[in-house]
Formats: sequence, structure tokens, C-alpha cells
Amino acid sequence: MQTVLAQKIKYKDLYPLLEAQKYEDAEPFLKEFLKDPKNKEKNPNASYQLGAIYNQKALNNDILLETEAFQSNADSAILMYQQSLQLIDDRELKRNEEYYAAYKRRDIRSGKFGIKLGDIQFDIEGKIKSLEERKSKVKTLADYFYKAQNAYDTAQHLYTNLVNRYPSDKQLLLRIDEETFDLLDELKSSYAKALENFQSYKNVVSGVGNTSYNQKLVVKEIVDYPADGQSETDLTNNNVTFWDYSKWVDQVKNKHQEEVVPLFGRLISYDNELDKLNNKVSQDSVTVVGEITPIDAIPEFLKLKDFDPRPMPIVLFRYKVSMLEYKSHMLDWEKDSVDVNYQLKKLEPLVVKIREVDSLLVQTSELDLEEESENYAAFVSSQYKSVDGLRSYLSEQDSNIGKVLNDHMGTYMSVLESSRWLAAEGDSIPLFDIEDVSKSQYAPLLIDSLITAGIVMHEVDSGKGYLANITPSRQQDIKIVFELDSNFSKPDNYKNIESKSLVMSTDEENLYFTLFYSPLQEEEGFAATAARANQKGLSWVTNLKLAKKPDSLGYNIQTGEIIINYDVGNVSGAGGSLLGAKLTLSKEGAVVNQ
Repeated sequence: MQTVLAQKIKYKDLYPLLEAQKYEDAEPFLKEFLKDPKNKEKNPNASYQLGAIYNQKALNNDILLETEAFQSNADSAILMYQQSLQLIDDRELKRNEEYYAAYKRRDIRSGKFGIKLGDIQFDIEGKIKSLEERKSKVKTLADYFYKAQNAYDTAQHLYTNLVNRYPSDKQLLLRIDEETFDLLDELKSSYAKALENFQSYKNVVSGVGNTSYNQKLVVKEIVDYPADGQSETDLTNNNVTFWDYSKWVDQVKNKHQEEVVPLFGRLISYDNELDKLNNKVSQDSVTVVGEITPIDAIPEFLKLKDFDPRPMPIVLFRYKVSMLEYKSHMLDWEKDSVDVNYQLKKLEPLVVKIREVDSLLVQTSELDLEEESENYAAFVSSQYKSVDGLRSYLSEQDSNIGKVLNDHMGTYMSVLESSRWLAAEGDSIPLFDIEDVSKSQYAPLLIDSLITAGIVMHEVDSGKGYLANITPSRQQDIKIVFELDSNFSKPDNYKNIESKSLVMSTDEENLYFTLFYSPLQEEEGFAATAARANQKGLSWVTNLKLAKKPDSLGYNIQTGEIIINYDVGNVSGAGGSLLGAKLTLSKEGAVVNQ
């Protein structure tokens, strides 16, 4: 069918489409026409026009995205031009002059218009040469372009592999090994090839002509690893973005060499320092607090926080330092001291410290030891042999600290409880307020640092008063029981009873004086019982009627008299006169003045 069609096609009918450069419409018919060898020989202009069609296609091809199509069209154009160059002669020009009207020129000598075969041949040869040069440049250009693309893709692929292997800056810097260094070198080399080939491509593309490509290279620094460095790059864009892998590699290697390598050495040496101090405090029983280098004063450790906010070795060191401080404080505690207050004073900071130690040890249990042992492989290997060795060490510490904490808390609570009682065999006086006195043998009215006084509630001496000195050991030393004023005998009156005390030391004795008092129910004044004692026991006890509420007690060291000072601020006698301001008791308990 097509053969028949080809026979029907006449070139003179097809030429108007070619002359109008309606190549798309003319091309299929022209190709069909040239399938017949006779048509090629009789109509060499047909080969020339098909060459022009292929030449136009080659010029329209995208030299980067349609490189193969360009090469094919250029080759076809050259072939058609070469065929026409061989076949076009003077006879062809005379016979088909209208096909070559574009070459009509005025002859300089004769002044006549005409077409010269030489002009046509020269033009066709120029077209062939231009196509061959463009082919060569495009081949070179495409070669550089795809080498740049492949090299950059390789660099980005290597970078992505590193990101997959080390998802964080911390892991990358801490886990770098020889294999990783090789990858970094390969990454940098590939990036350098990408830059080199892209620059070569740029040098060539400027001389190709008739192309829309004039890319500008934009180099971006990798600041946020791993987020940066992974976006795709299209080298055909006007602005081509390259991530600066070379600079990043240099930064990583420099940071590792300048910070991480010294860091690992300092981690190991500091751990050794702490172990030596532990041996010293444990074996020599001497405090080492002043010999501990503060963790936050070590420059390498401060830099470590730049890429690891919670470093496993630092968490471990804080526990070890706290343990050393605890052991040093332990040396200052005398377990055999009978002074309960002294024991509490020493035990309280020890309990606080051991709780701190326990809390810091708990923090180590929150670490992912498998992960952290990979990050700090050199440290773990040097100090604990393996992750299992580190885990075993921490487990042993946890067991020991738990026992020490329980022992200290038990001791502390025992001493604290002892501090609340004056103890004797079968008899303990509370040194704290009793909410329900009906369930207690004693009802304290007064508790100070040296003396306690109150009312006896148990059956034998119920309703009597008691006075006892408070000893450092909380063991009963001086305890006296004495009769109280009958006004105090009613259980309901207990809530209204108050007490004041006085403790004095003289050359002759240690004086203990207490005063119980309560408002009289049917008249003005206060019922009171005063008792005086020394280290030998009760000196005297006397019941008094006080005109006013006592404010304070005093002692005359020359006479041995006890002075009861009244609260006179709001109390006046008849007619507004001020009542007596005090009551004085002699050394023997008699009222000296009222």
C-alpha cells in the first residue's frame, strides 16, 4: 500500500509543504518518497530537505534529556546532507532552479542574479561541519554532565548510608571506626569528582550554543545532621544545589580527632582516678573529698555535651563521685557514741547522701547499656571488658547500695525513735506531745532541750507530777515524782495545766526547777505546784496560789531564790493600781514575798 502511495507522490506536489517549512506534515510523505532509490537520484533536493528536517529536530532536542535522540537526528541529517551533496549538480540546478531559490545571489562581476553550485555545496558542507562539531560537544558535555550526576548521586548515597548506620551526630562521632573513615574518604572523593565534572560541563555548555542551559551552582553547608544533606538535586535546574559533603567530612574528622579521641582518653583516666580514690577511702580509711576532680571542671566532658546531652560515662561518674563522698562522710560518724543528738546530726546527712547515691544509681539503670556500650566502646572495653562486665558491676553496686540504704534507714529511724523517749527499764517518758493522754503513762507539759515535766497518768502514781532531765543518751538520769495541788487532780483539768522550767548549774549543784499552774475555777488567780530538784533527787515541793499568770522564771545565784515573774501587761488591782510583779521562793521553798 505504501509502495503504491510512494509511486503516486510527486515531489513537485510535496515541495510546497517543504518550502513552507511544514516539516511535520511533509516528513512522512518525504520519507516514503525517498524509499524509492530512483526518487533519490532524480530528486536530490528531497535528500537535502530531509536533512534539513533532521537538522531542525536535532536543534530542538534537549541535549541533556534527549541526548540519544539528538545524536540520532544529527547523524541522519549529516547522512542526508552528504547524499544531497553528491547528487546536486549544475544539471539539477538548471532543471529545478526553484528548489534552490534561497541560494540566488547577484553576481559581482556581471550584476545578474543567479544560483551557483559552489554556494550550495559550501553551505551543505558548513551544515555538516556544524552538526559534527555540535555532536562532539554534546557528547563531551553529556559525558561531563552524567559523570557529575553519577558522582554526586554516589556521594549522596554514601552519606545516606552513614545516616542509616549512625542516625545521630552523637553516634557518628562516637562510633567512627576505620571502615567509617574509608566511607568518609570515598564520600569526599565522589563529591570532588561531582564538582570537577560539573565545572567541566559548565565550560563546555557555554560553547555549544542554541541551548537553554546555563545552570548556576549553589553549595549549601550541612548544619543539621542528619536532616541536611539528603534532599534530591536536579542538575538540569537553573539553580543546582550541591550539599557540601567535602566540608562536612572535614568537620566530622576534625571534631573526632580534636574532641572525641582526647575525650576517650580522659574518660578512661578519670575512671581510673575514681577507682584509686575508692581504694584509698576503703583501705586507708581517709577522706578523699578534697581529691576528687569535679566532673564539670573537665573541659573534655563539657565539650561532650555538645553532641551527647546525657553521656553514659558521666552518669556513671556522678554515681561514683557521690559514693566516694558518702564513704568519706562515713568516716566521721562514731557509731558507738551515746549522744543521740550527735548520732542524728551525723546520720541525717549520711541518709541524704546515700539516697543521692541510690538515685544516681537508678539513673544508670535507665540507660540503654547495649546502645551506650557501642557509643563508648573503647571506654567500656578498657574499664569493664564488655557490656556484660559493665552490667555486672552496676548490678553488684545496686545490691550493695540497697543493703546500705536499708541499714542506714533502719539505724536512722531507730536513733530518731530513741530521741523521742527518756528510757529506763520498763519505763519510758515521751519527749513529744501526746494527743490522747488517756492512752499514755505520761502526759508531757513541758519539753525543752534540758528538762521535761508533766503529769503521771499510770495507776501507781496517777495525778502526780514528774520532772526529769534530758540526757544526750536519752537514758533516764534524774527523775522525780511529786504530789500536785488538788486542783490538778481532775482529768479534765489537764488541758488547762501549763508548765515552766528552769535549769541552772552552780558550784554546789545542778538545779532543776519546774512550776505547774492552772487557772482557779471559782476565784481569780492560779493554782500552782513548784518543785525543785538536783542530781540527788527532790529538794522540795510546794503548792502555791498565784495572783497572776506566770510569765518567766528567774534565779538569784547569791541567795538561791527562785523568782516567778508575773505577766502584768494586762492585769491590774483595784482602782487600776499595778499588782506585784513577781513572787519569790527561798532556797527552801518558802514564799519570801507575794
